[in-house]
Amino acid sequence: MSRPRFWYGLWVSALLMAPYAHAQSHPRAHDRAAVSGKRERARERARERARERERARMRMQEPEQEREQELEQELSQLEEQEQAPAPAPSQSQEHAQEHEQRHDEAVISDPELGPAPSSSSSSAASDGEVIDDPDLAASSTSAGHSSSSSDSPSPVLPSEIHFVLQSRGNRDLKLDDPREELWESTTLLMIDATLRRSESLRFGLGFVARYHFASLAHDVPDAKAPRYELDMVPSSGYVDASLAPGLHVRAGYQPVSLGRFDIFSASNVLPVADLRDGPATLPGRPEVGQLALMLDYDPVPWLSFRAIYIPFFMPNIVSVMDSDYALFPSKQANNDAVFTALTDIVTPDQLRAQLKSNLLRSARDDIARGVLAGFAPAPRPDHPQGALRATAHGLFGELSLTLATALEHMPTFRLSDETIALLSDPSASSNGEDPKPIAVEYSRFGVISADGSFDLAPFSLGFEVAYQFHRTQYAVGTAWEGDPYAIPVPGYTDIAQVGGRVEFADNPWLFGVEAFAAYALSTPSDPNRGWMFFESGRFLRGIAGMFVFSSDFGLVLQLGAAWLSGPSFVVAPRIGYDITSAFAIEVGAFIIEGQAPPAFATPILSLGGVWNSVDHVFAGIRLAL
Repeated sequence: MSRPRFWYGLWVSALLMAPYAHAQSHPRAHDRAAVSGKRERARERARERARERERARMRMQEPEQEREQELEQELSQLEEQEQAPAPAPSQSQEHAQEHEQRHDEAVISDPELGPAPSSSSSSAASDGEVIDDPDLAASSTSAGHSSSSSDSPSPVLPSEIHFVLQSRGNRDLKLDDPREELWESTTLLMIDATLRRSESLRFGLGFVARYHFASLAHDVPDAKAPRYELDMVPSSGYVDASLAPGLHVRAGYQPVSLGRFDIFSASNVLPVADLRDGPATLPGRPEVGQLALMLDYDPVPWLSFRAIYIPFFMPNIVSVMDSDYALFPSKQANNDAVFTALTDIVTPDQLRAQLKSNLLRSARDDIARGVLAGFAPAPRPDHPQGALRATAHGLFGELSLTLATALEHMPTFRLSDETIALLSDPSASSNGEDPKPIAVEYSRFGVISADGSFDLAPFSLGFEVAYQFHRTQYAVGTAWEGDPYAIPVPGYTDIAQVGGRVEFADNPWLFGVEAFAAYALSTPSDPNRGWMFFESGRFLRGIAGMFVFSSDFGLVLQLGAAWLSGPSFVVAPRIGYDITSAFAIEVGAFIIEGQAPPAFATPILSLGGVWNSVDHVFAGIRLAL
């Protein structure tokens, strides 16, 4: 196996750091994911609109509440005056009162001071005119309601808890290497709970438990075929409070999505993605929760602001080795070369036997991930991330402006010149004084973007324009094996990106299309290199779509497709059936094709060529309670 192929896993991570990396790698970008993402985004928009209506209602009710409080205070004062002992009337005053009762005077009924006499009794007692005071009557009604409300128990505020159990198993359609996994299965238990303590205070708690099984077709000399993983990550754990009319805050573990695009988003730079399952990631999986502070402020009904602060950095969750979607996927030829190089230290067959019997494949990846985590920024508040977002609402739709700063969530591997020389020519001598042969970096970058959406019945249209500062990209030259230009070297460039989307929903049909185009404003410092995956070293583009037919009796027919620079082609058909409102089954396939990696390095690589061996068919179930 040639050494350039050893770096293709690394080049995959470079692609994931492209402008659309986070959304491309997010579960909603695959298979049923786009539909789940659109539904989740629609639910989020509905929740946002509901919160805006509630805030507007509270602002409208505020004057009424103040008026009710004033009336209650007046009523309380009148009751105190009524209950106070009155001075004993003199004899002359008693005669005057009797004289007034015998005359036909106007009787004023005041509900605040006592019950008004009925019309019949008033007529019987005197023929005077009865005058009702509506202000005092309203006050009396309000006071009576308030009194009855205080006597009755407070209403029970709704709390929610949702359980989702989802499982999918798949079988690869092709194997190009003995260390490629033939069988895979992922089961997720997703729990999300919301506890409301009052109309302005609630708590949220959620997590995702994951059990993953994968197996090679057969045992290999140094490892057994099966691989197991069991872990849990938080999706939420926050307190949500309305501090004042129009002011809303949420603190704790929570998703921090930005923008409106499901797949090709340049604005959505804060989320952490779980990339261990690659394109086989289950759809509908919640985003990984991050410790964050989110502040929403609506100064007027048509304008809202959002501020997000993330004090501690968290990289994407990845596999490093022994997985088809790892940064450095294992190849049998590479493993054999390593064991051969250790011949002078230990017998290869003896070492293989010890590893096979004592070190599971999953444990090897755990060790590698632990080593990689040691190079990540320390969990200190001196590596913060954050964003400011302003959104204007109106009859025309919505328009948002976003400013964000973040760290690259994928690691960047920077090799020293001496290390590159040794990788290019292993027979070359080394002086052994290289102080830093390899460095792992998570560089900071910034984004300014504008995005919007509006409805043009029956379509929903959206756009995004973004400028990204200091993005990290890998540069590689056109070279044969043994040439230093065959090894990728990281660099920095500003990137401009535009995108558009169209959605159509008219039962039973639903489809959505997203497209983007990105342009690197600078080239690598070495003129013999170009940015990987970019056409002509400058351009990157793609389009993806999802078409869905949902019948009245539970049958769902779905087809996803995508085209990316390279070129790469993705086709993902799926058939689902909702047996009940809570239980559903599915079958489908994921096919990705593209230009195979050439024998020599070149900037124009294709995602389909790197991942052309992960085509698979799948079957799954989903239970939601």
